Amino acid sequence: MNLRKILRNLGPGLLFAGAAVGVSHLVQSTRAGAAYGFELIWIILIVNIFKYPFFEIGQRYTSAMNESLIRGYERLGKWAVWLFLVLNVFASVLTIAAVTFVASAIFNYLVFLFLGLTFTSEITSIFYMVVVVAILYFGKYNLFENFVKYLVLSLSVLTVLSVLVSVFIGTNISPDFIPPQILNQAGIGFLLALMGWMPAPLELSSWTSLWSIENDINSGRKKDFVDSLLDFNIGYIACILLAVCFLALGAFVMYGTGEEFSNSAVAFTGQLLSLYTSTIGNWSKSIIAFIMFVTMFSTVITCLDAYPRSLAEAMKIIKGLGADDRSDKFYWPFLISMTLVSSIIIYFFTSSLTLFVDLVTIIAFLSSPIIATLNFLVIRKPFFPQEYRPKQWLNWLSYFGLVAFFGFALLYIYSLLFMG
Repeated sequence: MNLRKILRNLGPGLLFAGAAVGVSHLVQSTRAGAAYGFELIWIILIVNIFKYPFFEIGQRYTSAMNESLIRGYERLGKWAVWLFLVLNVFASVLTIAAVTFVASAIFNYLVFLFLGLTFTSEITSIFYMVVVVAILYFGKYNLFENFVKYLVLSLSVLTVLSVLVSVFIGTNISPDFIPPQILNQAGIGFLLALMGWMPAPLELSSWTSLWSIENDINSGRKKDFVDSLLDFNIGYIACILLAVCFLALGAFVMYGTGEEFSNSAVAFTGQLLSLYTSTIGNWSKSIIAFIMFVTMFSTVITCLDAYPRSLAEAMKIIKGLGADDRSDKFYWPFLISMTLVSSIIIYFFTSSLTLFVDLVTIIAFLSSPIIATLNFLVIRKPFFPQEYRPKQWLNWLSYFGLVAFFGFALLYIYSLLFMG
């Protein structure tokens, strides 16, 4: 397959990357490098590898069955759809609040940088969501898909360039620097926060499934099984590489210097930008700030579209509506409700950016074993065609992943009870 054909086939896979490369990469991966150097790179690699089979199932199931993964949950029983619905009702408002708050902080920094004006992130966040809802009302899938595709490619090039330059500059570790511990309550809490959205919360597996169906409808052709998985794999590999790059930036520029990331959203954004400007020069500040803004903007759009879309699909199943029902009767009530509740959360509970992000990502990780179990079961039941089932190495990876998710969740609970 030539490069032109690969680029033309890219769609849901890079939408996945566009959704994933947000808070987990810009905030959490960079903090991991700044606080622990390269010590946590193995966590990033392992969690991405262990989550892979559960994310890949979204693309695999839809390509084989020509229906959404959530319809697959229905085949397990209505209980599975209800469980998915309840988990995502809570996850949606917390996730949307977190990504919107970070996006608005970057926007505020841009406004201050170019216009010298200052706004509070709480007020900007609410305005931000209103604008996104309007875009979703008037927007089209194809424009959204192409927008995210070139955005992810642009951010990838600039980030890799920054890392390469920082390698030549080297680290600047203070002689009296004492590395922080990981195996205590704070360290384990950060590990789970890092893993919770690395590369993304597991409910994104249902999003790629819905995007695949939408992509096929809009393009007027169904991707074959091989092209569908290739599309997803390219997006997933991009997520892993960028996570490692952001960790490397934090490690090379901030680790051991005594400088820590601020809890203030706008100040954090300025520090994040300095990781780029200190390596590739101040000329890049405006360009990178804009790309960071558009990256987070795409994440907000993706979350505000995908959460209500997936929950609407679950409600259609519960109400007994078929897969051919393409009405928005549940989508818009969910979207408006999520916007309102997320606005309330942002306004009252986001005084500390890093603390709020850690809380949301820890909750996401604690729900990972449940979503992973649903995904594990749905392609191992008799209704799923044998020829499309994963190879043995993916089965073993799934077993290890389930053990890791449940194990780390129990470790965190143990740390709360006995390591306080």
